Amino acid sequence: MSQIRNMLRALAYDHGGPPDQIVSRLDRALSMFDDPPTATLVCGRIEEGRDGYHFRWSNAGHLPPLLIGADGATAYLAPTQHGIPVGIDASMPRFTHEHPLPPGSTLLLFTDGLVERRDQDIDTGLAALAAHAARLATTPLPKLCADLVAGQDQAFDDDVALLALRMPDSLSSAAGQT
Repeated sequence: MSQIRNMLRALAYDHGGPPDQIVSRLDRALSMFDDPPTATLVCGRIEEGRDGYHFRWSNAGHLPPLLIGADGATAYLAPTQHGIPVGIDASMPRFTHEHPLPPGSTLLLFTDGLVERRDQDIDTGLAALAAHAARLATTPLPKLCADLVAGQDQAFDDDVALLALRMPDSLSSAAGQT
């Protein structure tokens, strides 16, 4: 996984471009191996526009990001076109999706270890995560992440990683931040 992550980082930095193109380049790079490694991932970027922030991403077979509104509303950012994990078939098309990030909302990206259990359906874990995140909508990010992990009340079957990003309350408040 670290090899794939480092390759992705180098491709994103060196060539840039929309997330779907970055993931496609990674697929082509992985095809040089006799037995290519495979992985699921979300490659995304937060962009600022006149009307606020937007999340642009490409999903390669990974669980969808969770958007937590400042009011506690939650929604998984399910792409309209799904991608397969990287390293399987470099000829498969990749897609870039876009979603607005409202002021005060939190974007949560996470590994499957947070929601996947051997004894339950993945949808049960996803629903529990969304419900728990809704209750923590305005909690400071370090505590939100700690509480989401601690709130699972189980031993994890896999590694857990979280990335939480909170949008400023307004564009003008973001401009004043350093």
